[in-house]
Formats: sequence, C-alpha cells, structure tokens
Amino acid sequence: MKSSIAPYQRIALAIASVALSASPSIAAQLNFDRLYVFGDSLSDQGNSFAATGQQLPPSPPYFPGRFSNGPVWTDFLGESLTLAPVTLAEAQTAPAPQGINFAFGGASTGTTNNNNALLPPGSPSLPGVTTQVELYQSLAASGAATPDDALYVYWAGANDYVSGSATSAQQPLTNIGSDLEALYSSGARNFLVANLPDLGDSPVGQTRGAIALSQVSREHNQGLSTLLSDFGQRRSDATVTALDTGAIFETVQQNPTQFGFSSTGNCFAIAELFFSTPDPAKLAACGETALFYDELHPTSNAHRLIAQGAIAALESRQNLNVPKPPAQSVPEGRAIAGLALVTGLGLKLLRRRTA
Repeated sequence: MKSSIAPYQRIALAIASVALSASPSIAAQLNFDRLYVFGDSLSDQGNSFAATGQQLPPSPPYFPGRFSNGPVWTDFLGESLTLAPVTLAEAQTAPAPQGINFAFGGASTGTTNNNNALLPPGSPSLPGVTTQVELYQSLAASGAATPDDALYVYWAGANDYVSGSATSAQQPLTNIGSDLEALYSSGARNFLVANLPDLGDSPVGQTRGAIALSQVSREHNQGLSTLLSDFGQRRSDATVTALDTGAIFETVQQNPTQFGFSSTGNCFAIAELFFSTPDPAKLAACGETALFYDELHPTSNAHRLIAQGAIAALESRQNLNVPKPPAQSVPEGRAIAGLALVTGLGLKLLRRRTA
C-alpha cells in the first residue's frame, strides 16, 4: 500500500489529541532533538533481536529486529522527525545523539516480559516497561541526556491483557502512571502516550476471549485518558500528546479497502512464522493486503498509518509562536561516559532479574 494524502487525512480526523497542559505556551514543536521509546513488540526496533542472539523474532520471515514484515511505527516516526534512535546494544558501542529505543517485545507495563517463557534456561531476562524506564533514569542521572528537548514515546498494556496476567486495567494503569512520573522526575517534558486498539477485535482476541478483551481495552483507554489529564494538570510544564490508536484501528477496520487492505485479519499464525518456512509468494503478498502479519502484530503498512496518526497528533499540538528554550549542551565525553554507565547498569539489571 502506498501512502497518500487521503488516508493521512482520514487518520488525522480519527486522532483525539487533547491539550493536557495547563498553559498553551508549553505546546510541543516538532523539532525534538532526541527520541526515547518505551514499550513492547509494537515499538521494538531490535532490542529483543540483539538480546536473544538474533533469535527473537526469527528473521526471516520477520523483518530484521522487528515483529512485523517491515519497519514498525517507531521507525516511520523517527524518519518523519529526522531522528534515528539506537537500540540498547548499539548504545553500548557508540554515543546515541538522537536517542535510544528501550522497547522490548513481550514487555508488560511492569517488570515482567511474556517472551521470557520462550527463552532457553539461563538466558538473560528481557525487561518490562518499568525496567526500561529505570534504565533511562540511570542515563538521565549521568547527565548524558538533554530531556527538555526530547520526545518520550510510551505505548504498553496489550501484553498485560492478552497474557491474562491482568483482567482489569487497575494495575497496568498504575504502572503507566508511575512510569510517567519517573520519566518526569528525570526531566522529561514532552510525552507521546498511546492507548490500545480494541484487543477483542484483533486476531488474537478472537481466540482468547473477545468480549473480555474488548471490555478491558475500553476500561484501559478510559482510565488512561483520565490518567493523562490528571498528569498534565499536575505537571503543568509538561506537554502530553495522546495517540488514539484505538480510533486508528477502528477506522481502518471499518473501511479497509480505503487504506489498501483486503483483509483486517492476519496472514500467518505466530507458530507458522516461528517454526516453518511460509511460501515466499504469500510472504510478499501479505504485507500489501492484510492488516495483521500474525495474530498479535500489524503489518508494516499498518504501522505506517500509526506513525502518520502520531505525527498528526503532534502537529495538532504545535505552537510556532512560542520560542523554544535554548538547548543545554552536554560535553561529548560526559555523554559517552553516561551511556557507558546506563548500558552497564542495564546488563546488571537484566542479569539480576534472571537470578
């Protein structure tokens, strides 16, 4: 599917981006100098792949380092913002001047990760989102970040519900609130926070209790809206942009052909992609026709629409009349030392959670 102005406009209309800051003078501008990402497989740009010795997800048939058939929405978002955040593994060997993607496939909103059950005994434990935030906090404490000029992307919750570990939204929302407060305390001021699509309408939802998953998705999104509103009122110097992925998926599912999809289902089962070699012709065609690549993960074309929705949401918060505060530079040596500290701590935390 080729991107066009018409789908972009329809997605933009589906976005509910609410001014959550107390003062309009805090409105975000799209000239962020760094991008930090926290989340699960929908946002992972290679962390799981590197941490598991390039075994998770298997590539091919998955796109290298992505739980999809191509780039994911954070790839497209970074491209639109002309920012290229690195993975944690890459940050261990070189400075990360444009940010870091901390997201790991399987991450819950807390400290657990569903994909740990897939790893051989003795493997380092993959982190949940709260652990990802802890890693970032160590980076910020080292002085290697300029948080006022960065965009902080946060999208999590699906793994809590799909796994059955959470049957209500109370604990996941508590985790999200704590994570946002932790990021704020480390200097973060520009947030992009996504809600959930209707998990009951997803392919995995059709096999794991669609009614219950639809109900908890609504509960999560309603609670998240309140949480973000309260957070913005209490933290009036922060800018919080809400990304309504629920509206995006609902719009596409109601009008799939308008967005170039012939199916709102999935091309493959996860087991098929993990343990067999699908027909190459079917692999090539899937990404052009289906909304989901497997039961859990959208195709790259669906990810592109999510990124377009994110840009529309961020642009709706723009206020070009407000001058941007001067950036606080960080000496290069200090930045490199800080990155070494946080990546070293990251390895220690992952090992500790294995014990």
